[in-house]
Amino acid sequence: YWPDEQELWITAYNPLNNKDSHSNNKLNIALHPENWRMTPDVIVADPVTTKYLPNTPVDLSFHHIMSSLNIKVKSADGDTQLGKVELSIEENQSARFYNLKTTQWEKSTSLTPSANYLLSENTSLSSIPVNLNSTPVLLFPGMEQFVKLTVDKKSPDGSYDAISMKLSDIKDNTGTPIPLLLPGVRSTLTLSLKSTNFSVDNYSLQEWGVVNKDIDTPAPSARGQIVINVYSLDIKRYKKIQSIQIISLGKEYRAIITSILSSAFPFSVLTEDLDELPQSLGVYSQLIIYMTDNSVFKIPFSMYQCQYDANRLILTIDSEAFNQ
Repeated sequence: YWPDEQELWITAYNPLNNKDSHSNNKLNIALHPENWRMTPDVIVADPVTTKYLPNTPVDLSFHHIMSSLNIKVKSADGDTQLGKVELSIEENQSARFYNLKTTQWEKSTSLTPSANYLLSENTSLSSIPVNLNSTPVLLFPGMEQFVKLTVDKKSPDGSYDAISMKLSDIKDNTGTPIPLLLPGVRSTLTLSLKSTNFSVDNYSLQEWGVVNKDIDTPAPSARGQIVINVYSLDIKRYKKIQSIQIISLGKEYRAIITSILSSAFPFSVLTEDLDELPQSLGVYSQLIIYMTDNSVFKIPFSMYQCQYDANRLILTIDSEAFNQ
């Protein structure tokens, strides 16, 4: 119940731990200082102010509020070799507020260190573009002037020369700056690496779209198996996957690997039957992979995707999760 003269607005967001402790209507979001894969992919529902009839649901439409950036590079001068490829963010630029009520980004007064992301290392370039980052980098909208891309290009004498450019320096053929970092937009930038600089070969901006409201629908509580997919050509390594452990919503699930579904691409294995599959997985769930060589990998939620198919839970894991 609420007074007629008092405004009521309803919204929702995820992850929950981004709520600002000093405000009822703001999220406090920070970019991870070292690992871009750990930066939260925040989704927010458009605020609803309509007064619904009693005992009726409120329809919420969720969308991504961060900017997603994928960078591809090709060589303009024949085959070449890159050393480190890094994306750096200036100090005091890694935190922002998001106002749930106005749906606008706001500056933060928090003092934050500079962030430095090692996107790749020892990459061979040719005339065919290659991805520099295995997963998209999430950044704040409009922060192009604070983000710099640096590559170490190998010279004929074996030394490396650093070539850098800020995202704000990236322009189209007419010299107009390209707004790469837009809210809820997935940007793909393709660069040509020349002897001393970059040139823009191509770019695309794709709307991230509304989040499917059925994504987190719990799976039916029934016996089932777990499928693990890994997109990697290192088949020998992933044949060592021995068992899996999941902790979610206060329950623990363990299963051993019983068969290999595919030794091609992607590599897929199947577990034994479980009496019950996890009902849902989220940022607070734990996914642990045990290998036959006694190594153990704790996989963060940001590095795998999950979906349900009949009586199977399908986990698709980023191969980089096994390099942490």
